[in-house]
Amino acid sequence: MDRMTTFLHEVFQDLWIPETVAFIARQVRRGLNRGIRSGGRSGVGDHGDVDTGNEESAQAMIALEAWEARDSPFKTSNFEKLSAEVLKFDDRSTDESKIVLKTRRDFAEEMFVALMEGGRKGHPGVESIAPTHSTWPSILRAAIQHTRGSFATRAQWVSGIAAAMVSASIEWVPGSHRRRLTHQQVVQLVGAAASATVLAARPDSLKRRALEAEARRSVDSVGVKRAKIRPRIDLGCKIPFKQIPDIVERGFTEIRRLFAKGDQRVLSHYCAAYCCLTDCLEDPLCDLMLILTLTITASSATPEVRPNTKGFSVTTKRRDPALLAANMVTRMLWFLRPEAFPWDKDQDTVLRVSEMTKKIEHKGVNNRMLRELGWIKVKGNRDSPRNCESRLTPKDELFKLRNDLMFLMKEPRTFIGSVFKSNKEEWVDRCSAIIKDRE
Repeated sequence: MDRMTTFLHEVFQDLWIPETVAFIARQVRRGLNRGIRSGGRSGVGDHGDVDTGNEESAQAMIALEAWEARDSPFKTSNFEKLSAEVLKFDDRSTDESKIVLKTRRDFAEEMFVALMEGGRKGHPGVESIAPTHSTWPSILRAAIQHTRGSFATRAQWVSGIAAAMVSASIEWVPGSHRRRLTHQQVVQLVGAAASATVLAARPDSLKRRALEAEARRSVDSVGVKRAKIRPRIDLGCKIPFKQIPDIVERGFTEIRRLFAKGDQRVLSHYCAAYCCLTDCLEDPLCDLMLILTLTITASSATPEVRPNTKGFSVTTKRRDPALLAANMVTRMLWFLRPEAFPWDKDQDTVLRVSEMTKKIEHKGVNNRMLRELGWIKVKGNRDSPRNCESRLTPKDELFKLRNDLMFLMKEPRTFIGSVFKSNKEEWVDRCSAIIKDRE
């Protein structure tokens, strides 16, 4: 295992970093030169003032060259120095740059899949993680292919890739657009990676679990010594909710745009759900519904409950969090306020629930997920419960769940574990966006 971790570190340090730096530098230079040639960034301004485009271009070029020369170009601090000058040249604010969060393990899993399964079953290929003519993908793929499973399992390769990126000081990577690598999106890597000592133990073994637990205790003991700054869950809204959370509002707004010229019965159903949500604000069970929704949609990888499985996993491609939030709330409201929706027959222009179910199934929200969250109880053992077999969980149980989650907000790890019914550390990493430090 020591040989594998050393090999992976060398691949990222000696090949991935220089080849990715060259790709980003080439794309940024092309954009800067295109801006200058367009004439909009140089010469005299509209009011006779001297345009500072050339000066800003020079500053951006200097920042780019300094970034290329740094020992650790993929540290977040070095990205911020580069992006500040480039965004200034593009007349964009930092908020407009496309930065997404992803856990190191999830990114390492995507990298493994692109290398070994790219192009099959709809998986993105190597072009989504590496520039054209890169050498590192073929080297890493060959090493994985020619390694016997008994020596290094898939899980060990994924953990090793994540650990190697930490050891090579890779804190961000270029993202992908339409399954091709792009410098215009940045993926910020979050969460911890296993140490070489932990990697040496076989996944799911008692020794591995003991080493991982010891590593967590070590991190926690360091956190305790910090100056009274404690992490807690921050969903961005005060509870009880007195207004619709921003991400849910954005989801319904996008749905109205998408269906403006589409099936008006579907749009009317979403409008009925929005009105129902507005009416039930400040209801304790509405609070619980929104707490669960905001936690699920905060995950950097979209959670799902796959057929014939128990427990949450993640989708291959992340869904739009706002659309997921709106669809999740709509489906949860069917059980919270069933009288607000037509079930078997369309009511005026509102599509009935039995037909709407088929629409929402494709949006990433199904009864398997609601059952796993504890929102509904299901009669029978059907893997994918029908609506007629499902009922809202007894209200006293839901009130207790709400109160428990409210109390656990000061214990982020336990809170997230309670929502996802899992003690796996990756769920905490995936939901890091809602974990804030507070005095």
